[in-house]
Amino acid sequence: MTEFYFLAPGESLDAKLADSGIIGVPISSPPFVAADGFAWFIGSPQAVQVNGVWQQNWVQQAIPLTDAQASALAAVQAALASKIAAGLVIGSSTVAIDPTTQSEINQLCNLAHVTIAGLTSVVWPTGRYWPVISGSPIPLTTPQDALAIGVPAAHYVWALKNYADTLTAQIEAATTSAEVASILSGTAWPTS
Repeated sequence: MTEFYFLAPGESLDAKLADSGIIGVPISSPPFVAADGFAWFIGSPQAVQVNGVWQQNWVQQAIPLTDAQASALAAVQAALASKIAAGLVIGSSTVAIDPTTQSEINQLCNLAHVTIAGLTSVVWPTGRYWPVISGSPIPLTTPQDALAIGVPAAHYVWALKNYADTLTAQIEAATTSAEVASILSGTAWPTS
């Protein structure tokens, strides 16, 4: 059986290894980008001779469906988290829409609804601002101010989560790793 020693850039096979019959093969990158649903692996044998030169034996193999699905589902959740962490642009400010802020704003918007409807004797709190990631703080002087931001923020978060759920269902229903890759390559997340 032929034995190979893979050489780092600039490295050469020492005489003792060469005399023992071991073949020095330069480490290389795959010849091109793998097709959707496929990945490059070193084949068996690990090296082949092409035009008298030894090189690594790169072969494309289909990514196992469960691996492709797990990776794609993690990518969807990471994208969802990133979009929510980035916030929502309202005017010249980017407002926070992370889960903690969503909970706080949900309570404030509920208070705005009952205040507008006259269902509470609670006076609208003064000095409140919508949490911002960047830009000027947005004052919530009236209940309507809270709803003017809360409603679009809720719709945007819902649209992001709904899109993530749709992608998740498509990924879980896929029957090949190439189909999973195709689903991810065609993503068009909602924008603010």
